[in-house]
Amino acid sequence: MNKKSKNILKKDKQYVWHPYTQMKDYENSFPLLIKKAKGTKIFDAAGKWYYDIISSWWCNILGHNTSVVNKALKKQLSLFEHVLFAGTTNEPATRLAEKLVSITHPNLTKVFYSDNGSTAVEVAVKASYQYWQNKNKKKEKKIYFFGLRLPWRHNWHDEPKWSRKIQFCF
Repeated sequence: MNKKSKNILKKDKQYVWHPYTQMKDYENSFPLLIKKAKGTKIFDAAGKWYYDIISSWWCNILGHNTSVVNKALKKQLSLFEHVLFAGTTNEPATRLAEKLVSITHPNLTKVFYSDNGSTAVEVAVKASYQYWQNKNKKKEKKIYFFGLRLPWRHNWHDEPKWSRKIQFCF
């Protein structure tokens, strides 16, 4: 491993707190330093490849570094890279929502975008909860999933553990 890669790993250990990672495991080692990705493979700093079985974002469907996705990303980046979707909208998101609604069940008339699985599950559970509250079932405050009682308090958007538990069931 070259000096630059060793320096990045040293700084990573000093400055980064990785999600879903037991940081104690890195007291005597380092995380895998990924330098590039193509298709279903990721490549470390030494050039060794691994199958990306985690597949963040769109990569589980489309792969990494594909020409179609890269072209679309470059086009979008020339306009803006990201805007908070709370209280704002944009043309690509609206057009995609229209397309998704047109190909789903007629009762599904809205789209909720999420950037990850646990947040998507969290929102689905909260939407279900809100549905029953709107049906005047306000005493129903417990949520069960396959016999697991989900703790509700203090979990607005701190990626509650229960949403990951549900996600991992599928």
